[in-house]
Amino acid sequence: MLDSGQPAANLVIECIVVLALSLVSGMTYLYTQSEQRLTQVYPTQVSRIEIPDDRETLARGRHLAVHVGLCTWCHGDDLSGKQTANSLLVGQLHSSNLTRGAGGIADYDALDLARAIRDGIRPDGRSLLRMPSRYLRALTDEDLAAIIAWLGTVKPVDARRPESRPGPLTRLALVAGLAPELIAAAPVAPRAGDENESFGAYLVDIASCRVCHHANLAGGPHPLSLPNEPSPPDLTASGPLSTWSRDDFHKAMRTGVTPDGRSLSATYMPWPHFAGMTDPELNAIWRYLQALPGAREAG
Repeated sequence: MLDSGQPAANLVIECIVVLALSLVSGMTYLYTQSEQRLTQVYPTQVSRIEIPDDRETLARGRHLAVHVGLCTWCHGDDLSGKQTANSLLVGQLHSSNLTRGAGGIADYDALDLARAIRDGIRPDGRSLLRMPSRYLRALTDEDLAAIIAWLGTVKPVDARRPESRPGPLTRLALVAGLAPELIAAAPVAPRAGDENESFGAYLVDIASCRVCHHANLAGGPHPLSLPNEPSPPDLTASGPLSTWSRDDFHKAMRTGVTPDGRSLSATYMPWPHFAGMTDPELNAIWRYLQALPGAREAG
């Protein structure tokens, strides 16, 4: 007697084989394409810049690195690097040791540092991973030089950080262009000013606000958000800041407390770093944010 269930069983097996082969093929494509982007060598030209060492420049460099550019947020309070992600999907990601201790940047000269900060490029020409140069490229020569000067004064720490190992979600975001800040960026014209909107835009760029709140600052989940990570709010006229005053904004950035009494999580919103911004800097950012069209209205 024929087994009527045999053809159905064969069909199930064939489907499983096809799905397995498709999965393997897709993962192979994802790995190959992402590796091409990660290992691509970028030609860069960096104009020589003077690196002053006066007290005012060093103080400016520390201020920018700690309170605006958030170098210590990603690389640790002592700048020796740290693990920034430990996830099966996102991967095992580490930030670099930015001190001149073992495993750090002792072999980097000023041009290597300028290229790394502003272009997101290693000395060998490959792209750094998760270096927000797409926005740091807006740094003026003077501010870039100040940061580099200050980095030279940081206490050396011996810490050899493992090479980052991107997971499948990070590789997918890289290949699909879902997180453009993952690798080296296109040039952005520098801006400058005092307390005006253009200076505010400059500070928003180098503070990497657009990394979490998106390029249009409209907020929403990030492709690489961790489980239980809060969704960054809309910073445009469509969002909660539309009901805030300038003093409310200053208080939130300095104390981590919003006008409605909520406490901002320092784990995801680095307000303790931003708290060190000057009043003119916060005023400039506030004016820039207030001038943004509402994300919903802008479409």
